[in-house]
Amino acid sequence: MNAPVQPAPRPPHVPVGASPDGLAMKLRTGTASAHKEAEGAAFVKAIFDATVDRGDYVRFLWALKRVYGALEVGLEANRADTRLAPLVLPVVYRSEAIAKDLAFYALPEGQPLASTQRYVEQLERISRAAPHRLVAHAYTRYLGDLSGGQALKKCIQRAFKLEGTQGVAFYDFEAIPEMNAFKGQYRMALDTLPMSPTEQQDVVDEAILAFELNGAITREVAAR
Repeated sequence: MNAPVQPAPRPPHVPVGASPDGLAMKLRTGTASAHKEAEGAAFVKAIFDATVDRGDYVRFLWALKRVYGALEVGLEANRADTRLAPLVLPVVYRSEAIAKDLAFYALPEGQPLASTQRYVEQLERISRAAPHRLVAHAYTRYLGDLSGGQALKKCIQRAFKLEGTQGVAFYDFEAIPEMNAFKGQYRMALDTLPMSPTEQQDVVDEAILAFELNGAITREVAAR
């Protein structure tokens, strides 16, 4: 009897759930430089060092509340579009969680950031004209929250001496018990979206822009 054929080992640089030549991997490689630059931002470093200013962090949350609000409105408005329907997942939506954190910190928004408005306008624009590009922002934000966001959660707790989910509901995905399995399923969903090669490239280009827009927010927060 012949021995069963063993599946080929997954290349170490390909994350779980992703195909080596699928959209998830194209997004990972296409945004690698922008991702690295975002991680090096002064505001992000302050979070990782647990030295972030409380007021700055709350301004950041106010900005994200607007961004996620626009993203989630756009996803819901286009849930019939098969190019993004599998990623219309309320289980990862963050608007309500951020609202809980803002209620906890109880600091007013103040003057909205100009960088936030630019990000919101971009989301509203593509929601109307090119909804498949919303996939880029869903990938950038939600997979980021499920991955590096979990490390940020611990840093925020340490910086502000928090316990439990108080002040860090943004990073708490209580409805997703198996985080790694969910991320694998999310990448599989990305790889099965019915997009043409041109549309896939649109999404990669938009993801690079998403990192730039996010970076503009962190820079403006740190400058105030």
